[in-house]
Amino acid sequence: YSEDKPITMDIPVRLEGRSKGVLSGGVMRFALRKIRMRALPKDMPDELVVDITNLAIGDKVEIKDLLQDNFSLLHADNAVVVAVRMARAAMAKSASADLEEGEEGEEGTENTEGEGAAGGDQAEAAPQEGGEE
Repeated sequence: YSEDKPITMDIPVRLEGRSKGVLSGGVMRFALRKIRMRALPKDMPDELVVDITNLAIGDKVEIKDLLQDNFSLLHADNAVVVAVRMARAAMAKSASADLEEGEEGEEGTENTEGEGAAGGDQAEAAPQEGGEE
């Protein structure tokens, strides 16, 4: 290889810090542990360090957040490197609470729709009777 010619390598990703989202009960999803990059040999890092200290629940680090001038990353800009999500147990609790609230709201909606549909049937029946005469 030549010092003047870019090379392509898979570089490991190292996470640094403790995420606020994980400390408050979230779960970290480390999606890309190695990132393919293209750079001159002198610019090629040994690893990519990603600081996750400020990641809250729902936050993520994408490839576009890691871009620098001295190398290019050979992934889609919106590819997720690491994300902090709500824990499944917490999601199940909030989902069941949403369902209970949603069911009550849906019942009221269904009754309204049912009345409208019944009214529509009566309106359709009247012209049919008139057409038979």
